[in-house]
Amino acid sequence: MMIEEFRENITVEAIAARVGIHRSHLEREWHQECGGVAPKQLLIGLKLYYSTFLMQNNGLKLKDIARLVGFANEHEFYRSFHSHMGMTASFYRRDRLFTDFAIYYWNWQRTKK
Repeated sequence: MMIEEFRENITVEAIAARVGIHRSHLEREWHQECGGVAPKQLLIGLKLYYSTFLMQNNGLKLKDIARLVGFANEHEFYRSFHSHMGMTASFYRRDRLFTDFAIYYWNWQRTKK
């Protein structure tokens, strides 16, 4: 359910309601089955993971990516990204683009010789 609906801003409360149990019971069972990863952390992780793929498209603004991956607003996305990734989303995007270009250019130079 999480993997299929994480972009729709699904909440842990909504998941618990659909399964028919209380949120605290869901979190307790989840913790035992998933080795300590909280359901909310998994949801955030899925959103951030997907956002890194979307950042490769320069045509998408970060605020649009925030909406596409299911954050309620862009500020929540920026905060979560920085908190979990240790850098801002804009820095990650610039860094990844430079890294990808450097790898491409280096490989291209090697094949030219």
